[in-house]
Formats: sequence, C-alpha cells, structure tokens
Amino acid sequence: MTFQDNVPILEFLSLADEVLVIDTKNPFILVRSIWRALLYCHRQKIDIAMDIEFYSKFSTIMTFLSGAPFKMGFYIARFWRDSIVNVPIYFNYSRHILEIYGMFATAMLIENQDVYPRDVLVSQGIKDEVLKFLETKNIPNLNNIIGLNIHASDLALCRRWPLPKFVSLVENFLNEYGQWKIILTGVKAEKEYAQEFLSMLPEHVKAKVINLTGELSLNQFFGLLSQLPLFITNDTGPFHLAKAVGTRTISLWGPGSVDLYGPYGEEKNFHDAIYKRFPCSPCLYVYRTEAGYFCGQKAPCMEAIQSSDVMGLVRKHLKP
Repeated sequence: MTFQDNVPILEFLSLADEVLVIDTKNPFILVRSIWRALLYCHRQKIDIAMDIEFYSKFSTIMTFLSGAPFKMGFYIARFWRDSIVNVPIYFNYSRHILEIYGMFATAMLIENQDVYPRDVLVSQGIKDEVLKFLETKNIPNLNNIIGLNIHASDLALCRRWPLPKFVSLVENFLNEYGQWKIILTGVKAEKEYAQEFLSMLPEHVKAKVINLTGELSLNQFFGLLSQLPLFITNDTGPFHLAKAVGTRTISLWGPGSVDLYGPYGEEKNFHDAIYKRFPCSPCLYVYRTEAGYFCGQKAPCMEAIQSSDVMGLVRKHLKP
C-alpha cells in the first residue's frame, strides 16, 4: 500500500504482487482510495500488516484499520503510534536502515536473512532506449561520461552541496579528465536550480555538461544510471537508485546520517561517502530536531566538503 507517486518505482522494481494505491489528487479521491484499500484488506483477511514508515502517522492508522491480527510498526515512544501496533519493532538509531528493516523479518522468525538489497536489473531494451535518446543530444555513447546530481528533495534542501562547490568540482574534473563529459540529472521541478548552476559555469566548461534535468522518465533514468561508470550526488534518492543498479557512487553527506542511510558493509568497496561529522550532524533523522536548526539552514557541514575531497575519490574510481 503506497501513495500514487510511488507506484512507478514499485512497478519497475517488481517489489509487490499487487499495489494498493492511495491517491491524494483531491479529498474525494483520497477518501475513496482509502476506503477501497481497507475494504480489500478486510476481504482478503490479511494476516500481517507491516508499517515500515517512521515519519508518517497516516501509515500507522492504516495498519491499525487493516484488520490484520498482527500489526507491526516502529516503536517510537514520543508518539502514540506505539500504542496501536501489537508487534513493536525497535528503531535503533545506532544501526543501519537495512538492519533496522531486517528486524521486521526477525520478528516474523525469518532466519539467515540477507539484509543487502537484491540487485536491480535493467533490461537491455531500456538501456538501448536511453542510448537512442542520447543520440538526439549528440551523445553517441556513454564512454567517458559521468553523472552528476546537484539536487536534494525538499525534505531538507540544506543537504545540497553549495553550487559554487559543484562548479569548482566540475572545472577541476574537466581540467584533469579533458576527454570526459558530465551528464546533469534531475526532475522537472529542479530545472530552474539546474539552470542557475549552468549559468555559473564558464562557457568552455558548460559545453561539456549535458543537462538532462527533467528529460528522462523513471525507466530511462534507471537505464542511464546502469551504464554510467560513476555517479556523484548529494544525499538524496538518486544515490540509492544508482547504488541499486550497481553504479559506483560518491555521495556527499551533512544533515543526513551516513551511518543510517549510507553505504553498508561490503557496499563501501564501490560506494564512497564524504561526511565531515560536525558536532551537530546529522540533524535530520528521526524526530530529533529540524534539519539545519543549529546553523540556520547554512549547513557548514556541507560547506566544509571541498572539491579536492571529491576529486581524490574520483581518481580512485576512474583510475586507468
């Protein structure tokens, strides 16, 4: 059960046999979709309802109303949600999110579980579709091209590495890797921010940056990521998508917790995270404080990351 916006990624990843959609288009449609979802649950007489969300109380209410005998959800003492689930799962802030979600399986007596996400396979058809699209941008192939994501969701915009830092990185990268190019990614809502970034680049540098912000479907984005040798990104959703398709990443962290959401275990062999560990960071997760509260959204933890820090890791991944 999920919101409408999440359906495409669920379908692509084939994570569910059936998806119950909660549509928030307008109040009437919202109420109707909630009613249909709950009616389905009661007709199917589901055995277990798992609330794997830890921000939203809505999902906890839906779990409670599902009629399932076993209602699983995170125990977070500050909120009443712990009182309406009868199989509480401990949200252990000191553990990685993969281990935390694994506790649901442990509660269901599943032994010898593999906490690593399964590989996401992108079909050759989707890869070819991306290459065909790139030909319209005068890009014959993805040789000597890396991906760059300068954005972060509005959950916490202070997770964005400052644009002047990205400008310095791009200039340094292209000075050192003169035969390479950079693909700039993002969704339609981020076009204006992408243009602001591009306007800061010298013309000779801008000529080697291909702006695909808002131009790729979800499938095409997966197809692009799966063929890139390296993806540099802020701490945000595309980092996880790149990691899921096996693309090497360099991710930049500050307000978010790299220990909670960053590369896990053996993933660190292919995915590097830069995190300066300021006394007040991380300040984003979960119910502890507002992101950027102590710094007025200025994020000195992100400012402290230098382009030289990133370039050092770029050389590691793109070494001959």
